[in-house]
Amino acid sequence: MSEIKEAAGRITEIQRFSYHDGPGIRTTVFLKGCPLSCVWCHNPECRSFEAERGWLENRCARCGLCVSSCPAGALSLGERMTVDSDRCLSCGKCVSLCPNRAWKEYGREYAVSDLAKELKKDRAYFEKTGGGVTVSGGEPLSRAEFTRALLTKLKEDGIGTAVETSAFGREEDLLSLLPVTDHFMIDIKTTDDRLHRELTGVPVGPILHNIAALSAKGADILIRIPLIPEVNGNAENLTATAAFLREKTKIRRAELLRFHKLAAFKYDSLSLAYGALSFRTPTEEEMEAAAELLRANGIEAFYAKKEKTV
Repeated sequence: MSEIKEAAGRITEIQRFSYHDGPGIRTTVFLKGCPLSCVWCHNPECRSFEAERGWLENRCARCGLCVSSCPAGALSLGERMTVDSDRCLSCGKCVSLCPNRAWKEYGREYAVSDLAKELKKDRAYFEKTGGGVTVSGGEPLSRAEFTRALLTKLKEDGIGTAVETSAFGREEDLLSLLPVTDHFMIDIKTTDDRLHRELTGVPVGPILHNIAALSAKGADILIRIPLIPEVNGNAENLTATAAFLREKTKIRRAELLRFHKLAAFKYDSLSLAYGALSFRTPTEEEMEAAAELLRANGIEAFYAKKEKTV
């Protein structure tokens, strides 16, 4: 059996008919596990590398079937559902038994060959729209072997590929994806290391280094800047980001992403604290002002007129 077929990865979701993760109609694969802990992360179910289950309160009929059926007695239902993680067997019985699908499982294992077969079902949409498959996360560089194997298989089958990454990881892993990746989408939250550590838990230096290294190899890269007015939407940060792109890369195009709080319910479902409650969504005027500032600094900036997840 080839190395590609043997590679396996943990997936939280296969999202079809996406228009925001690259050109054309995309099918986006969300990998599980990320070394960053962004305060506003819109995919908290992708943070942990381990399989998880989330409880959706608005779907729960409070029938208690999952509690009474749990073989480890790990569940209890009061005002909210609580899970004793020390007792939980990760058997998934609560997910399979719930009549209202109030439990959602995050972290299904796929072999590359099986996942590629599933993704190829959307080939007609890709061919008609110039779309393809986007590998997102989580962080694809944290599962570099699996990501590379999957992209290789897709390219062999004539399917377009893209990668959404924070670029936090080993340079050699990022560059190894270049031969099998048509488009890269990379966030720059801020170029200030202190602020970046505060917002994401990791230094910004390796990210900026990897972006520059990938750009030097001629990669097609779209920089994305998640805009939060009171955090990174100031002129100093945007000017510094533009200066980095001009001076260290060949990249002259960036997309501004509008922050919003649509992911808050996911934190509730996983019993996690949501650290972005105090942040606000930028106004249309603030989005345009940020774009104009980037343009004045040599970067072709654009943004969606309607809100999109960041």
